[in-house]
Amino acid sequence: MTKQDITIISGATATGKTTYALNYAAKLMSQGDKVVIINFDSLLFYRELNIGTAKPSKHEQETIPHEMIDICSATTPINAYDYCVETLKLVDQYHNKNYNILLVGGSGFYIRALVKGMYNSPPISDLTHTTVEQIMQDKGIDQVRLMLQKFDLESFNSLHPNDHYRNIRALEHWLEHQTPLSQQKKEFAAQEPYNFALNKHGWHVNHHYLVVEKEQHWDIIKQRTKQMISAGLIDEVDNLLKNGFSGIEKPLQSIGYKETIDYLNGKITTSDELIEKIYIATRRLAKSQKTFFKKIMPLDIIEKEIN
Repeated sequence: MTKQDITIISGATATGKTTYALNYAAKLMSQGDKVVIINFDSLLFYRELNIGTAKPSKHEQETIPHEMIDICSATTPINAYDYCVETLKLVDQYHNKNYNILLVGGSGFYIRALVKGMYNSPPISDLTHTTVEQIMQDKGIDQVRLMLQKFDLESFNSLHPNDHYRNIRALEHWLEHQTPLSQQKKEFAAQEPYNFALNKHGWHVNHHYLVVEKEQHWDIIKQRTKQMISAGLIDEVDNLLKNGFSGIEKPLQSIGYKETIDYLNGKITTSDELIEKIYIATRRLAKSQKTFFKKIMPLDIIEKEIN
């Protein structure tokens, strides 16, 4: 591999990315190469979230050097911009030391932001954040949507009313900059956002995309969900809530954690129902991940059979 080579190992949740990456890294190391794994799964950033994230074990992390895991608290979530700043520093450092870099994960938005950059959306001021928060508190998402319909009709039409985060972000962008966020997205789309071969870093991208046959994949997701419950996911979440977390932190609204909070609050009444809710939500996530990653090129599809 050349100094500017990057290997991406991606796939939907529960497709065996960790095991594949460790085996791939071990093969390279057996040839005398130095290897580092840099994570791009957004939930692995958080120290407090372990069971519900299928985080690589401490032993696995010690076997091969890992970066961008357990880098912050779930009380202070990081966004794609923060991720890119820190990861680009690491890529430069490891390239300069002649390491093979494996970018491993399932958060498509983060890896695309890293490889292709992000559309131009300058920071939002505290005043604008506070203004929109007050609108949400006083009149709810319907008022946010009404304002978005007036100022940025394309965003209004493209966003689902239940997607509060993106509706709020689009309105904040307008209030801050007096330009529609949809226009920024159009300009970004013109730059072939899924063509990773064309990137501003000059990287040569090797992309291993892991695929598991659909019925087997659904079964793996169901079994993994049961294992997380057996491993103590309910206790993990309960301890977080007893130690200062409110449950509304963005990382705790992710799949597995959100449903477990509902279980602890009595909105979900049995462990079987909890498993089913997590399973259905995870299947939905996996479908959206597949849709995203299949658009990326280059793409070396690795069909896996997981025992």
